[in-house]
Amino acid sequence: MKFKPYYGWWIVVAAAVGQAVSPGPVAFYSIGVLMKPLAQTYGWDRAQISLIATILTVSIFAMMPFIGAAIDRVGPKKVLMPSLIGFGLALAATGFARSLLAFYAMYVVIGIVCAGANSVAYMRVLATWFDRRRGLAIGAASAGMGVGFALIPAYTQLLIDHGGLRIAFLGLGALILLVGAPVVATLLKDRPRDDQIPVTEFAHPRGTVVFEELPGVTAREAMRMPQFWALLSAFLLVAGAIFAMALHFVSAIRDIDPLHDRSILAAALLGMSATLGRLFSGYLYDKLFVPYVAAGIFSCGATGILLLAMRLSYPWPLVAALLIGYCSGTEGDALAMLCSRYFGVREYGRIYGHAFSATLVGISVIPYLMGLGYEHFHRYTEVEFALAALLSLAAMVVISLGPFPSYQSPVMPHARMGELTPGQIGS
Repeated sequence: MKFKPYYGWWIVVAAAVGQAVSPGPVAFYSIGVLMKPLAQTYGWDRAQISLIATILTVSIFAMMPFIGAAIDRVGPKKVLMPSLIGFGLALAATGFARSLLAFYAMYVVIGIVCAGANSVAYMRVLATWFDRRRGLAIGAASAGMGVGFALIPAYTQLLIDHGGLRIAFLGLGALILLVGAPVVATLLKDRPRDDQIPVTEFAHPRGTVVFEELPGVTAREAMRMPQFWALLSAFLLVAGAIFAMALHFVSAIRDIDPLHDRSILAAALLGMSATLGRLFSGYLYDKLFVPYVAAGIFSCGATGILLLAMRLSYPWPLVAALLIGYCSGTEGDALAMLCSRYFGVREYGRIYGHAFSATLVGISVIPYLMGLGYEHFHRYTEVEFALAALLSLAAMVVISLGPFPSYQSPVMPHARMGELTPGQIGS
């Protein structure tokens, strides 16, 4: 019999490319590189520019309840495609804004149209296509976002150096429209057909596939579980702390080491570490108890931020970049895995959408507070110590979540999803 590769890995490729040009690396992370050129061109301070990121995330947050419901109702792809196209066009148009108010207005528009291009839709597709190797699939797909974090700073700087701010925004928009949208349109499929399911991933004892009733709890039922609110609280802190560092990372490095090339190198290392970290953590999620892996990830991030807070000279900022990058590359995957294992995939779009909204609350507030802290102290040290403390607190919360419930697999009714408990690690 001729070997036929599982089409699910093409879904991983589509999700990886889509997340490489998603709002996180393209719209949010690019602000860190744009910060000084914007300040030099228009005279805005870092707190005012940081508020752009807050406006972006608040706008995405406002849309997430609708996005999660739409994903469950009409399917991820029908949400993704219009969002990708609108995202690319809106970002390209932002280069024509000339006042701070106009920039704020454009980022409201970007946040509204790009909300469906976030990781929620991709995680929903991956949770449907994979069960036994879900952690690896999510990690591999999310590595694409790490590639985006690695390449977007240098790409943005190249555009600025050769064409200025307007060309930078046009180039970022073109990247979404010419790379992300075509790949997602061509490769992504919401659900597998019966003949696309291999025994190595899903198997039904009678050889049939049942997708009509997905396993897990409803969003309303999840909200009555203590793990739901613990997850929201922990990842609000984690996402806020990590994205605050991502937004201010290049500036923080330049305050320690003014050499321009070293700050861009550190930003690239952060992205590369995020990429490799997603793959490594994805492997660990399938082998170990996920909350323990997540706590270790958060501890790495806290250690990296502490290295920056101590203002150690080169090459220590590069070590900090590797540790922070590992955390920034895997915290979203940890949330996706924990949501699927604690709550199942029955209403995954809604549940993960709510959890993702909590991360947006942290992202909308904490990076802006970091900008205010810099303006108050004229350095990042005090704020960096506070961010490290937030990550440490989140690690303790995640460890306290307890064992996973058991839900029936959509295509393995005789098997159990999320069966690992602390006493069954490595089984």
